[in-house]
Amino acid sequence: MKHIVVIAYNMRTAVSYGRQISSLLGEDVVQVDVYALERELPASITADAVLLSAHFIYSFLGTRLRDCRHVLIADITLPLKALDALRALPAGSRAMLVNTTMEMAIETINQIRNAGIYQVELVPVYPGMEEIPPLPLAVTPGERELVPPSVTEVLDLQDRVLSARTIAGLAVRLDLTQRLQRREVEEYFQGLVRTDWGVDGLLSQVYEQERRLDLLRQNLEELEQSQIRRPAAQRGHVARHSFDDILTRNPRMQQLKETARRMAASNSSIVIYGRSGTGKELFAQSIHNASPRREAPFIAINCASIPENLLESELFGYSEGAFTGAKKGGKRGYFELAHRGTLFLDEIGEMDLGLQARILRVLQEKEITRVGGDSVIRVDVRILSASNKRLLDLVRQNRFREDLYYRLNVLSLEIPPLRDRREDVPLLLRHFQEQLGAVFSLTPAAWEFLGQYPWPGNVRELGNFVERLSYLGKPVLDREDVASQLDGQPEAESGAGRSGEGEGVSAPLPEEATASAPLLEHFLLQERERRELYAAILSLLHYNRESGVHQGRGGLSRSLREKGVMLSEQQVRTHLRVLSRYGLVTVQAGRRGTEITELGQQVWKKMVEK
Repeated sequence: MKHIVVIAYNMRTAVSYGRQISSLLGEDVVQVDVYALERELPASITADAVLLSAHFIYSFLGTRLRDCRHVLIADITLPLKALDALRALPAGSRAMLVNTTMEMAIETINQIRNAGIYQVELVPVYPGMEEIPPLPLAVTPGERELVPPSVTEVLDLQDRVLSARTIAGLAVRLDLTQRLQRREVEEYFQGLVRTDWGVDGLLSQVYEQERRLDLLRQNLEELEQSQIRRPAAQRGHVARHSFDDILTRNPRMQQLKETARRMAASNSSIVIYGRSGTGKELFAQSIHNASPRREAPFIAINCASIPENLLESELFGYSEGAFTGAKKGGKRGYFELAHRGTLFLDEIGEMDLGLQARILRVLQEKEITRVGGDSVIRVDVRILSASNKRLLDLVRQNRFREDLYYRLNVLSLEIPPLRDRREDVPLLLRHFQEQLGAVFSLTPAAWEFLGQYPWPGNVRELGNFVERLSYLGKPVLDREDVASQLDGQPEAESGAGRSGEGEGVSAPLPEEATASAPLLEHFLLQERERRELYAAILSLLHYNRESGVHQGRGGLSRSLREKGVMLSEQQVRTHLRVLSRYGLVTVQAGRRGTEITELGQQVWKKMVEK
């Protein structure tokens, strides 16, 4: 008994494909299980063969398919009988072809054309399309619910089905080719669009494709350890750090490491948020080295450090003669060098909008064109990016493309500033001492001083600080010694980070703070970019308090969305933590949820007044 697993976006499609396979190959020789992305997937999938309904599904599966011998992408087509109604339409008719994506709509149109139907002009229509053509007739392959309500007539071709090539491909890989001689299979093949081959001819095509693919894979592997991997390694494009290099005793950081370790197994894009010096690239390198791409290049580029007019050619490369001074033969860009590996785009929020459009195209099409060139180069690159500013805030300010944001921010991590993980200061300080070979100790007064220092430069500042201490040449350092080597004083903690850098939790106010004018100005100065957001949160909590309603993070997230404020539970938790540190809310355990304080009521009223 052969075990086949079918995975589709929705369960309806998965069940349909599963039934077709069982019926054609025979329930006596195959067991078919079905899963869908809209439902929870098992942590591990074991099967002789896995059939995915579309290419994009593979990126959601991560290491779940580790124990699967064969993975195939479904090739789907239309049954010939579904086209009879189309043939009956008068010549010159116009209709919209409605499907789930633009690509699938165009693919369906091509299949209709391949069946010899040309007298009807079909226009692709799909969800999210900016302008729907004003046509009274819609044709759709089983996606009736996507048809615009303005359409008066719908011609439903019913669901598309698995092609002969897909069924034959499964049979070949599972050594079940004898099942293709069954009468049911031959009749099924004859009823499909483009069934101009017999079973024997079809098998020959499949075997030939298998042979060519094997040769192609071997050649590509040899061409890549020579033309790609070696030059990248020679240029230093490797990740040298792993999760073991991230030292912490902080529970939040420990959980963050475990989350990042799990994310590493996927192929999805990740945005890493954190203030300058918190270790964003350290996390990026660790993710790469824990991923299936660990043997391929890791290339890091700082989008803020390279002039805009040079960044494009650095990322995409250039062709010979693209501009004055261009290298003979051209130059490969970072996307080409990172093929099969990871490209880390630091300070992604500083990238020019025009260049963002080119990055979006790479993510969508998996291909690039060099500056000044006209040939298309296929690339397989995982994108990790980092920012010390919330990309969604930049989207709202029209400084970052919304479509690119949703392509990059599939997964996200937020690294806390060092002042929120003070228990790590002694651990990291001794680590830097060992690296530098520095021998000194600190007095209790010096340790107490460091325990109050806000570390605006985070771990990077701490490393620089230890190096400065190593040059003092004293075996024991007191409070005055360490204070002389720091850029700020502990008393400045409440004002740390006023430059707007990063999105970490703001420093707390003094305990004696009240809703005075200085408090309000301090709050608005620190959080000016999120003023409307915090006003919305405090407003909701104010009305909850008045009505006796208690909500946790999930309830607050849903209520805010109803008011047009789109925040996930994780984002709600982050912002509540900021408000809590200012004393504006209290976050309760259990059913009490989050409540606005008297101080929060006063601040909210003053924000409304302003």
